[in-house]
Amino acid sequence: ILTMTPAGRLGNVTLSAALVKKLEEVAQHHGGVVPMHGRLFAQWLHFVFPQECPYPHISGTVTSLTDKAWFEATGTQHW
Repeated sequence: ILTMTPAGRLGNVTLSAALVKKLEEVAQHHGGVVPMHGRLFAQWLHFVFPQECPYPHISGTVTSLTDKAWFEATGTQHW
C-alpha cells in the first residue's frame, strides 16, 4: 500500500496514524490477519484511495437507480 501510486496522483501514499490504527483494528477483529477480500478491508481501501475504491456498503442497505429513475426522483441529471 505504501508504495502504490494511485492513477492521477504523483508520489506514494502517506498513511495517517488513524488509518494505520483502523487497519490494526481490522486485523485484531480477525485474529491478527486482514482478510484481503473482506468488506472492512475494502472500506479501509476506500479511505486510503477514495477516488479509486468505491465504498463497500453492507449488502441490502443501498439500491441503485437507473438514469431515468434518478431523474424522476431528483429532477436533476447526474452528469
